[in-house]
Amino acid sequence: HYALYDDPKYFPKQEGRILGGNKNINEVLIEGISIKNLREAFYAVAIYHDENSNKKFDTFLSLPTERYGFSNNAPIFLGPPKFNDASFFVSRNNIIEIEIELRWKKEFW
Repeated sequence: HYALYDDPKYFPKQEGRILGGNKNINEVLIEGISIKNLREAFYAVAIYHDENSNKKFDTFLSLPTERYGFSNNAPIFLGPPKFNDASFFVSRNNIIEIEIELRWKKEFW
């Protein structure tokens, strides 16, 4: 699952994403995810690997049980990173390629 945000007050909440969806992990590893026609702005990305295909980010006692990641491989401490740490600027007519490292559940806290 992936989600794109342009507003710090919603990052990384489900209701705040401006674009999102899901892709097969093998497709993502081979092809990546391409997002086109964005306006010039700051954006941040949140992703997770839905290992059990239940279409939600699973936790146990508020700790993640599935792998996850954020743009800029933003640092995490006692919860998700701040938008400013995960954000990147997309300018007009520019192509940006980002790589996100999936973290193991134990790294969340």
